Amino acid sequence: MWKHFGGRGPQWFAGPLVIGACCGAAALVGCERKERVLDVKTPHENVTVDRNIDTGKVEIEATKKK
Repeated sequence: MWKHFGGRGPQWFAGPLVIGACCGAAALVGCERKERVLDVKTPHENVTVDRNIDTGKVEIEATKKK
């Protein structure tokens, strides 16, 4: 039955199937593409502004230094 696939059986497509599943899962789970718009460091605080490339959502984070 598997003579059309060089006699190797169904395992010949297991590798590409696993690679395709991993790439598909990575595209669906948390691979956010962001760019740093602004990064300000002062003696008392740090301010960063990031923008999501896909959605355009902007995130602003300000942290005080101790």
